[in-house]
Amino acid sequence: MNFLNHVDHVLPSLEQPEPIVHGRVSRVVGMTIEARGMRAPIGALCEIHSQSGNPIVAEVVGFHGANLALMPVTELHGVEPGARIHRSAMSD
Repeated sequence: MNFLNHVDHVLPSLEQPEPIVHGRVSRVVGMTIEARGMRAPIGALCEIHSQSGNPIVAEVVGFHGANLALMPVTELHGVEPGARIHRSAMSD
């Protein structure tokens, strides 16, 4: 069996890894929230866990390398560095 035939045989059995849907707030400048450690497409909705316990909903509006830029949809209150972010089920 040559290499290409072997690849064609093995490829269907490979599983795609699950996307990383959790990250952390790394920076906030004005109303822009920067997140690290997760992947999400432009337009995806995310929830940020705040000190108050009320989740902050934010939309992915851009990215630079491995960092995502998000804009809050709800009030941006109680966010701190390192706050946990997860991709919202609303964006699936």
